[in-house]
Amino acid sequence: MIIILACISSIVIACCVCLFFSYNIAYSNGYTQSSMTCSNENFITLCIGIFPIFLKNGVTDNYIIKFRLYDVANNTDFGNSTFIISVEKHEYEEGSKDQNILNGTFVTKSGYMDLYVNKSDDQKLELLKYNRNSKNSTIYTDISNKANVSTSNSLLSGQYRIHSVVSNQNLETLNFDTVIQVGEVKDTNFFLNDTKHNVTLISYYDRIRDFSFDPLRKTFSWQIPFEYNTTSIERGEVTVHEEIIIRNQMLASMNVSKHNMTLNDKIDESALFNVDTYSNENKTIIHFVPDINTLFDISRNNQTDKSDPSMKFVLYLR
Repeated sequence: MIIILACISSIVIACCVCLFFSYNIAYSNGYTQSSMTCSNENFITLCIGIFPIFLKNGVTDNYIIKFRLYDVANNTDFGNSTFIISVEKHEYEEGSKDQNILNGTFVTKSGYMDLYVNKSDDQKLELLKYNRNSKNSTIYTDISNKANVSTSNSLLSGQYRIHSVVSNQNLETLNFDTVIQVGEVKDTNFFLNDTKHNVTLISYYDRIRDFSFDPLRKTFSWQIPFEYNTTSIERGEVTVHEEIIIRNQMLASMNVSKHNMTLNDKIDESALFNVDTYSNENKTIIHFVPDINTLFDISRNNQTDKSDPSMKFVLYLR
């Protein structure tokens, strides 16, 4: 199962993000997992998750959005809650408009709620078909805390802003804002000495662009869209994690013994750069995770130039 949970405090302006994710495709020795405790002075937390966290070829018509509202102090959930939810896909490029992909009011008897979202050309018909217990456009989850929802939009790799207004008889009305990144997994065949080799690239932040291999320079390069926003980074809303999986046969044919990575043409000495040769006997998994200081510095230097909202990676094999 692939799950990403973003835990947001009920303070809208100053929120804390908590990420948990795991997956079956890569063999990451824990480098795909990070966590931050998320709470506020009222010990009320909303966790939001999107499944899957990265998409094959950057698109899917079926996905799940998970919600959990709970009291951090005693780890109990707030049942009988009403969620007014708005989900928007945020576009980085100047002049581009954000796209609203989901709006709705949902009621759950427990603090858990799973929305099974599917793309449909007939949105109204599908809503009625899957949610016969809905009343006045309010959708009630079933006994398993699930609800089926239709939308006219596919889920694409990229950044999503989710706004939730939560009502509960034991709480004041709460507003939650969060940002969730949906990444992409791309399998690509490259030729080396007339032999075809499959290489898997995973970006946890956004979709992958211009994935290429230069056999003469022995380099892999790619780009991802990136919003150079220092405020989001200071809030802890940004985590960049790139992962490339290369068969050992391909590395052996190039006599590779060293690896290096650049971010925007510069070597980041403070980044988590890990070469995992143990998780799979036939493959090498390389992780690159720039730290928050690096992200802040490059965002501060690039946020005035909105003509090229992208981040560039080059993996050097020596």
